[in-house]
Formats: sequence, structure tokens, C-alpha cells
Amino acid sequence: MPRAIAYHRPDSVEDVVALLDDESHRPLAGGTVLNGDDDPTPVTMVDLQGCGLEGIGDDAVDFA
Repeated sequence: MPRAIAYHRPDSVEDVVALLDDESHRPLAGGTVLNGDDDPTPVTMVDLQGCGLEGIGDDAVDFA
């Protein structure tokens, strides 16, 4: 299981994108499995629930 060493709950999509630019940061949203593998690598969790993001589609021009 990845070992969370830090937690962020950004309030904008722009902040989410900036945080997830770091490969050690992982998105956390509803339905995320935190203990699904045996990888003990330390990660920083980025909670997506506070940024107002309603969804991402492959046909979207902008984030909504």
C-alpha cells in the first residue's frame, strides 16, 4: 500500500494540476483504492473533492 506522507485539499482545478505535476503526488477522489497494492513508496495525496471539479471527459475543451 502506498504510504501517504502528506495530504492536500486544493480549492481550484489549477492548484490540482500544479500539485499533480509532481510524480510523487497521487489524486484522491471517491472510490480511490488506497490499499490495493503492495507498493510502500511514500506519496502525497491530493484530494480532488474541494476543487469544484464535476468531471473530466475525453471530449472536453476545458475542465468543468
